[in-house]
Amino acid sequence: MKKQELKNVVDAMKPACKAGGMDEDFGKYLFFLNDKAFAYNGSMSVVCSHKSDVEFAVPAVEFTKFLDKVKVDEIEIVIDEAINIKAGKATASFAKNDFILNKAKELPFNIPSTFDALPNDFVEAVRMCQYSVSKDKSFQALTYLYVHKNRVASTDNYRVSQYSMETEMGDDLYIPGDALKYLISYDVDQYKLVDGAIYFKGKNDALFIVRMGNLPFPAYESYMEGDGIELEFPEAMRSMVDTASVTVDGKIEVDKNVRIEISQGVIKVHSENEVGKIIVEEKIDSDVEASILINPLFLSTILGITRKIILCENRILFKTDKFRHVVALLG
Repeated sequence: MKKQELKNVVDAMKPACKAGGMDEDFGKYLFFLNDKAFAYNGSMSVVCSHKSDVEFAVPAVEFTKFLDKVKVDEIEIVIDEAINIKAGKATASFAKNDFILNKAKELPFNIPSTFDALPNDFVEAVRMCQYSVSKDKSFQALTYLYVHKNRVASTDNYRVSQYSMETEMGDDLYIPGDALKYLISYDVDQYKLVDGAIYFKGKNDALFIVRMGNLPFPAYESYMEGDGIELEFPEAMRSMVDTASVTVDGKIEVDKNVRIEISQGVIKVHSENEVGKIIVEEKIDSDVEASILINPLFLSTILGITRKIILCENRILFKTDKFRHVVALLG
């Protein structure tokens, strides 16, 4: 078996091996059947086309590390009392787990034979709207990304994002926020909704599968318009954000925020964590008073499109041809 081909399959399955799914036991393993390989953690699954003469379930972390370490072109897998993997001068043996393998064989993958095309800018819409999805499970409806016709939307009651895609979707989708950062990495271009699951298909033919949400998304459209004071960030704003991001707090990228304050003709970008803080300031031709929290990577992306904002009574509105983003002003 070609080692690189196997490694490509294993790398594609990694997101579904992440901790935090609804089934931690499944999430610890990679499954190889005669006609496919897959990973599943109860919340998401990745299924890859893969032919194998043997069927086995192997510990995901250790198997992945072994493949990363061995520098060979071919590997051999033999199943007897254990799962034996020979890679040149290195040999690994993993305990068999027929119980988890048999449970995996019973998973109801209803893989569709045909798929519908996604809008060309679907991945970009997800990428732009992912930052506003709520992490608060007590407001479960807000933990999903909402897709309706050509609109992709998200909100956490503090921020609202909306992207207008080039073409409409045939189905309304509720995509779990926890899956979004992985979904966009697959460069998906097709999908199918089957029995409450969304099957996304990427250009490498891997299937990324998530459970569909079923809670109604709140009305948000009225927040996407507003009269107010038009303001333009300084030309150096992107550099200011990049510098301030050095001490930004947050474990994962979408959870990180910088604070932007506008007061007395000066704009300041703040960040702070347990080791220190950074403040970058610049003069601005405005006498408005405002303060917001915003993700620095997301803001940098917007600044690549426009530096203009609309300062409304209680919120700031970013507005481009396809994308709108509202951030509530801090008190």
